[in-house]
Amino acid sequence: MSSNKGLLKPRRLSVPLPEIDTDYGRFQFRSLDITQCHVAALADVLKREQSLDRLDLWQDADGRLLVLDGHHRLAAYRQYGWTKKVPVVVHYFTEAEAKLFAVKANAKAKLQMSPQEQADSAWTLTVH
Repeated sequence: MSSNKGLLKPRRLSVPLPEIDTDYGRFQFRSLDITQCHVAALADVLKREQSLDRLDLWQDADGRLLVLDGHHRLAAYRQYGWTKKVPVVVHYFTEAEAKLFAVKANAKAKLQMSPQEQADSAWTLTVH
């Protein structure tokens, strides 16, 4: 997906929950930001002491860790009151590559994107 010229390779880490941030305007391509029933189902997994998939994060130029994929998992950790570190993969893309990664990750058959959300995300990528 990425040429990754001069950029660091993705790193698997565990980070404290407060260090993870979101930017829905740039990296969430769904009309509804968060679906509460999906968050509740994920929080139930945490209650059973089972793990969730790693969050995919992007480290921006300011060093902030922003969610590319895993907004619902992040919301579940917060809803549950998670106090341990969260398993993540930190990516060091350009911003354009980060947006492309977010669109591809959200297009997978998890919580489906609507046709309008897919069209909107395609337009966003075209404009950028």
